[in-house]
Amino acid sequence: MAALLAARKLDIDSATAKTALNGMERSKSRLEWLESPRGTKILNDSYNSSPTALKAVLKTFMNMEADGKRKIAVVADMLELGKDAEKFHRESGEVIEAKKLDEVFAYGEKMQAFVEAASERIGADHVHYFTSKDELEKALLQAVTGDEWVLFKVLMEWA
Repeated sequence: MAALLAARKLDIDSATAKTALNGMERSKSRLEWLESPRGTKILNDSYNSSPTALKAVLKTFMNMEADGKRKIAVVADMLELGKDAEKFHRESGEVIEAKKLDEVFAYGEKMQAFVEAASERIGADHVHYFTSKDELEKALLQAVTGDEWVLFKVLMEWA
């Protein structure tokens, strides 16, 4: 929208601006839609993380219409947050809304505060915490059937 408004201000016609925007290459790992071989829709937003970025992508994902499919968020520690790291992780977990997100898979030492906040919002039985990437991967692969949407806000190598 901002690009279209800027184009208008510069007297660039809207058709030219729309064509340019449609041809624009998006950044990898930023709101990038993928599909698994099983059919799971994946929103890959794994490029770096910050409290602002995590909260924004969680809100966006929770408010997307998923045609009745389960929504799962996979999140990991936000790094380089200094002495307020626990506070920032907790605040990020507080944006989770019941009935808008079905499951959370969280990884990393700093995610404990996020997990506590998310558990208060959607119930502890829907929030899964891992200190091992292998255990997270194993549990997530058991949980997905191909009939869900999964948000990745964690950089991991998946087979």
